[in-house]
Amino acid sequence: MKNNNAKNANVSKAAIALAAAVPAAVSYAAAVQVFKFGFNRYEGKNYWYGGEIKNAPYADRVNSAMNWIRSQNLKKVMIRSNDRLRLVARILECDAPRGVIILMHGYHSCAIHDFSCAVEYYHSLGFTLIMPDQRAHGDSDGKYITFGIKEKDDCRLWAEFAARRYKGLPILLDGMSMGASTVMLAAGGKLPDAVSGIIADCGYSSPMEICKHILKTRMNIPPALVLPLAKKIAEHRADIKFEDGDVGRALIRNTKPLLIIHGEADDFVPVRMTDSNAESAKNCDLTVIKVPKADHGMSFITDETKVKAVLEWFLDKCINNYNNKDNSTNA
Repeated sequence: MKNNNAKNANVSKAAIALAAAVPAAVSYAAAVQVFKFGFNRYEGKNYWYGGEIKNAPYADRVNSAMNWIRSQNLKKVMIRSNDRLRLVARILECDAPRGVIILMHGYHSCAIHDFSCAVEYYHSLGFTLIMPDQRAHGDSDGKYITFGIKEKDDCRLWAEFAARRYKGLPILLDGMSMGASTVMLAAGGKLPDAVSGIIADCGYSSPMEICKHILKTRMNIPPALVLPLAKKIAEHRADIKFEDGDVGRALIRNTKPLLIIHGEADDFVPVRMTDSNAESAKNCDLTVIKVPKADHGMSFITDETKVKAVLEWFLDKCINNYNNKDNSTNA
């Protein structure tokens, strides 16, 4: 009888251990899948090599703009990241440029798509454009996307590249979505003196916050179920720390003029994240514009008159600030 009781007790303990292990194993498997989906290299469509978007708002306009960009005399350049990845960009030169704009694209995308309708406009205003493929996208190397954590350092390297190549010209950093968060994170560190302003369109507040939002609203997965473990997996495999992607913390240190743009109909990166970012940008010349009825990344094309007016005012201000500073230095 005692032996049976002992056996039953052992079986009960094993059953309890198994019952505890099954949910843990399921959570781990789910966390791994979330990590792979969110952080693995993007292998989707690369519009630099052709193709059109279909069944999307403003598709004809975007496709026409991408065709115009492809028809230009683009120069392909390469730099090395701090972790020795090959990073590639395309340059659209401007005769007698007023300045240089570096265009950092968003998650699972490319600059020719995200800035399709802005490229010809910026070029017509007298700017040379540098359009990098972010790490783990397009022609650039990289196994993992890090939501701005390592991309911010890549962005600084592109700024240093531009400062060397275009000495005497002001430089602006312009980002869309993940690219917007990237340029704001970059603004929290050391940038070349030539960097005269930052433009951030629909950027999120941190990797953790955007992952929570997407899991909850797009994937119907409770963030608390998988995100803590997925975070640990990402930090180990991609060699990152999530806190290094805190945009608010970076913006507290930023002193460059900052223009933040966000569409009020954006449900991918909610407007509250721009509000949070703006609240942290206390030590810079800050301008925030919100565009009614504009979805994610669609502010420019939704209300071109409003956005172009603000962009031209901001660009002129940044260039004048740079030229005045340069003149005072040489006086």
